Amino acid sequence: MSATPARSSAGAAANAPAASQGRPWWQPTLSHQHGPLVALLVSFVLGTAGAQHWSGSTSLALIAVLAAFQAEHPLVQQIRRRRQLQPRLLLWAGIYGLIALGLGGTLAWQTPSLLVIGAAAGLALGVDALAVLQRRQRELDHELLAFAAVCMAAPFAWVSTTGQLELATLGLWAVCSLYFGSSVVLLKLRRDPAASLTPALLCGALATDRKSTRLNSSHTVISYAVFCLKKK
Repeated sequence: MSATPARSSAGAAANAPAASQGRPWWQPTLSHQHGPLVALLVSFVLGTAGAQHWSGSTSLALIAVLAAFQAEHPLVQQIRRRRQLQPRLLLWAGIYGLIALGLGGTLAWQTPSLLVIGAAAGLALGVDALAVLQRRQRELDHELLAFAAVCMAAPFAWVSTTGQLELATLGLWAVCSLYFGSSVVLLKLRRDPAASLTPALLCGALATDRKSTRLNSSHTVISYAVFCLKKK
């Protein structure tokens, strides 16, 4: 009598992953990585603030970066399940990818300097895929690289709007990368106090102590955005 419920519960547990994978092919895949999404949106807004206006190219750039961000999720999921082909993941990775490439190519036709940012983003995607294959996606160096890649939304928005790749554009990308990178490092240190302090010294330069980390980092980013506005 007691074996029957045990078998039924075991069968339900075994069918749970299959049910989660059996979603309709037309249902879009959406990334659940809220942290990188926030970093992308904040970086894009700061890049637009540096450009000092919003144009049609800015709107296309926003759609392109969001599509590229969403394309990474099903691609990574398919790489993790490389022994089992998932048509839905491949479909939506292709749809998001085509949208990003199409809009990015249109913007690059108008502003060729965007090809530099696109090439850097493509290289970061390749490194991300390699890290997933090697099961290194959650290591600190890879997470810092991922946030640095997401922060490319700042120069992408700036250059798409103004049509010029300036030194201040790269400076804004560096500030955004340091800000979000320092948050990742401090979170890792809180979870693992025995972790190496070298990344913390490099990426935590914007923070002086645990209590003022978020305030000081936010002040640095906002101050740089104001400087960009006044510079114009």
